[in-house]
Amino acid sequence: MYGYVRPFKPDLTFRQYDHYKAAYCGLCHALSKRHGFAARFAVSYDMTLPVLFQKEVAFCRKTCPTKPLKRCETVAYGPYLEKIADASVILVWYKLADQKRDKGFWGKIGGKLLSLFVKKAYGKASAALPAFDEACRVHLSRLHQLEEAGCAVPDEVADCFAQLLANLSFLGEDEAEKRVFREFYYHIGRVIYLLDAYDDAYEDGKRGQYNPLLAKHGEAAKLTQEVRQELAETIELSLARAASAVSLLPNNDNTPIVDNIVYKGLPA
Repeated sequence: MYGYVRPFKPDLTFRQYDHYKAAYCGLCHALSKRHGFAARFAVSYDMTLPVLFQKEVAFCRKTCPTKPLKRCETVAYGPYLEKIADASVILVWYKLADQKRDKGFWGKIGGKLLSLFVKKAYGKASAALPAFDEACRVHLSRLHQLEEAGCAVPDEVADCFAQLLANLSFLGEDEAEKRVFREFYYHIGRVIYLLDAYDDAYEDGKRGQYNPLLAKHGEAAKLTQEVRQELAETIELSLARAASAVSLLPNNDNTPIVDNIVYKGLPA
């Protein structure tokens, strides 16, 4: 996806970082087992985050395509990881659809080619998670409408992506956990969208493409220190809300890693 949701490695212990890598590798192997080898490209730091909330984690050792002579510790495949793999494929499918729609010539060509590899996996994933797939379609449709209208209210546009990611709440075991996840992923989604808008502002300005920050503040050169400070404050508010939500969950071995991502990884 976007790559913003990752830990701040210097502040993790060796054991914690090994657990994080095991979660990432576990998702990669789950994508391959569930949807074929090509689906591995859908693995992301962003979707490794939900893996960290898995209860009763089992580990195993598997070879990695990038290190075929080494067996790496990974989170073992199971129903929970299968759902995250399906959700990852669905999110990548819609990201490619967005790429075909918004990017330049080569970006559109790349999006179309990659979509051919994902189409079968998307069909399987959307059949397994129809409600999540429908939520993605509805919220992204609304997002595109706002973008085409040149919406100059970044919070309104960010809300669409935040609402989309909030639907990862289906991973919750019960209603209480689902409410926590909805709040948590909503604010994580909001932060991702605003960070992406800021990072893309200069290129979007050059290409004449929509960007909510440019729609509100004008060309990228006008993203002054004052504007950056305003953006930092609203992002920090969402991170605080995400941290408050996740603090309601019982602690497990991965809690320090999640805290690291929210308090240090994302703000970095």
